[in-house]
Amino acid sequence: MQGKVYTQHDGGLWAQPDGPNTAVTYQGCHDVDDIDEPLGDVDLIFCIDASQNFVPVGESRKPPDPVKLTISTLSTMQLDFLESYNCPMGLYILQRSCGKADAFTSYDRGFVLQSARVTGRKLGSSVHHVDDKEVMNSADLTAYPNIIRFFPAKGVRVADALTTELCDIYFYNQTRCWNDCGSSDRVCKSGLLANYGGAAAKVFPQNITNYGTIANTATQPGAVGATEAGISVSAFYLTKTIVRKLVARMGVAGSQGVVYRTDDDGTTWVTVNVGGAAAGHGAMDSGGLFVYDQFRIWLASNLGYIYFSSDGGVSYAAQEAGAIHVGAYNAINFVDEKHGIAVGAAGVTALTIDGGATWFAGGVVTGAPALTSVCMCDANIIWVGTATGLLFYSLDGGLTWANRAGWTGSGVGDVADISFINPYVGFMVSNTAAPVGTLFRTVNGGWTWEAITTPTNSGLNAVHVCDVNNAWVVGKVNAATGFVAKFTAAQA
Repeated sequence: MQGKVYTQHDGGLWAQPDGPNTAVTYQGCHDVDDIDEPLGDVDLIFCIDASQNFVPVGESRKPPDPVKLTISTLSTMQLDFLESYNCPMGLYILQRSCGKADAFTSYDRGFVLQSARVTGRKLGSSVHHVDDKEVMNSADLTAYPNIIRFFPAKGVRVADALTTELCDIYFYNQTRCWNDCGSSDRVCKSGLLANYGGAAAKVFPQNITNYGTIANTATQPGAVGATEAGISVSAFYLTKTIVRKLVARMGVAGSQGVVYRTDDDGTTWVTVNVGGAAAGHGAMDSGGLFVYDQFRIWLASNLGYIYFSSDGGVSYAAQEAGAIHVGAYNAINFVDEKHGIAVGAAGVTALTIDGGATWFAGGVVTGAPALTSVCMCDANIIWVGTATGLLFYSLDGGLTWANRAGWTGSGVGDVADISFINPYVGFMVSNTAAPVGTLFRTVNGGWTWEAITTPTNSGLNAVHVCDVNNAWVVGKVNAATGFVAKFTAAQA
């Protein structure tokens, strides 16, 4: 056995009564009993063989039941949160080897119980004719499956031979086959990088295989020139075995907008023109290209244009043609096939609730800073980052915005990218003015952001999140090569 063996005194309970992205409070003097986390039962499928024996030939899965636990505490003159809250809340159980129990970041490992609701209460033996013991309040709680397990993370730089800046990274693996259990390794096994290096650069994407082996594609999709920078990438399964990869060329005034596509890992490329020949309607940043599925692809572009493809990236038509915004849209994001947002210069936001059939102006972000990144968590909760290093969120679908201050580096440099994987866990790339980049993570819905130790770099551009404890980032040239780093749980 290696490492720390935890005892009950090493644990701490935290509650978030108002849900993700609200105050998290330490709850001392509480006991958490066993936590029951059903993962979903299995029913076997049988056939009868020639000898009339039942032979298992397959299985069917059932959805998991709710997570269940009991929390108890001393009965005092003050009303405990378990007695006063009836709405779903976030619960956090943190284990530590040192540090104070009431310091959230002291954790060695943590558990998030999602949308926990009190489903029963019990008052322990409250009157006795002889004994004089403490009276205990207890509550039974039911939470959503599954428990989120998180650890401190660390970053390690990955070797890369390309001597130009790396702008974007995307992994396209997914659970597709009957025997694919969907582990984090499978989720981030294969991917694609985009590069930018100035006037002497090529659009020369790189394939990622075997969980981190990086190699140039066989051919470059574009000619030499400053307008040929690969700025945003994505990919999707076109068929069961064919992956279509897309590389959006950076938009430059007076230049043709272009998205390149390949179905053979970059051996051959097809050039797809977007917008007019001199319109400059290419992607403006790493978040400029968004693929929901092969029938729903969006491109945020220059001069207030938003393009849409319903044919797997074969063609693009303008959905929004500068009616809301006349400047550049830097990023676009959808949470489902209907609800999406595009963000750009001057704090402008554009919203849709019908898949882009119509777009309308959202609330302008306070101070009208240039918006550089966006993540739409659900139809109501949206996060945006700015070129002034600020982080804003909306709880009403983008109509109004509030600043999330207080994290290290807030208000300096820029927030280059944001990505949430569930209502509680999100990652953010922030750069100082130097620039020097840091990857941040939140496990409480954005209420606090913890800086993750990031390898030496000269600025970061984009993050791809694999799961709660695993992510990849790319950035500017450092030590003569483009920057790529993998972040994993520190205990791994």
